[in-house]
Amino acid sequence: MTQVYQLFDAFNEVGPSLDDGIALKMRLVKGSLSITGLYLGPRTEARNAMKKLLSKAPKPISSEFDQLTFFESVETLSKSSNKYEVVNPVHHPNFFKAKAFFVNTGEGLTHQAIDVLVDFLNGASCTILASFDLYGGVINVHDNSSSFIHRDALYCIQMESDWKSVEQGDNCVNEINDFGRGFQSNFTSYESYQDFIDRDLDNWQTRYYGDIFERLVDIKKKYDPNNLFNFPQSIPVQI
Repeated sequence: MTQVYQLFDAFNEVGPSLDDGIALKMRLVKGSLSITGLYLGPRTEARNAMKKLLSKAPKPISSEFDQLTFFESVETLSKSSNKYEVVNPVHHPNFFKAKAFFVNTGEGLTHQAIDVLVDFLNGASCTILASFDLYGGVINVHDNSSSFIHRDALYCIQMESDWKSVEQGDNCVNEINDFGRGFQSNFTSYESYQDFIDRDLDNWQTRYYGDIFERLVDIKKKYDPNNLFNFPQSIPVQI
């Protein structure tokens, strides 16, 4: 656990001051911890931009800096089984449930929170992945022109439970829902990411959109008064 603590501490400490051209994703699953990063620029600059984080992080078992085309970077980040699926996606049927939480700049996950998370991943009856997206410079754009309110976030945590058969569904959904409610109330901010739709999320209007929800309702009413574009958590035409 010492290396896990050290990596999270590096995320918390160095993350806010990283080069704005860097976006990082850390993935934590049972028995495995990895980071994938994307930098807009040459490999030599990427190495230099990552020096501060790597100096604080535990020594990795392996690391590499690859210079890729845009297409190749999409292939790498999508984790497709082969590059042709990026252009012509193939459906691989599976079931999943996702939860999302935000950790704000200046806070970070505590060691207690990390212990709770790791214990859950190791003991879960379903396959669960936790990913941590450390945002680049665009997160620093503080304005009201976007429905993305999470400008104080250091990183977003996405947790995803996967299973193969219908029979497993109720157990896996309940397992991650129960964990998510307790974890968010104790260790993260109140907000959740609206692009990771969570149909079981309470008070989603505020968790997704905060104080701008009413303004979004006004916009919806103006441009889609008949609510043609709708789903269970879409913006309504009236409150």
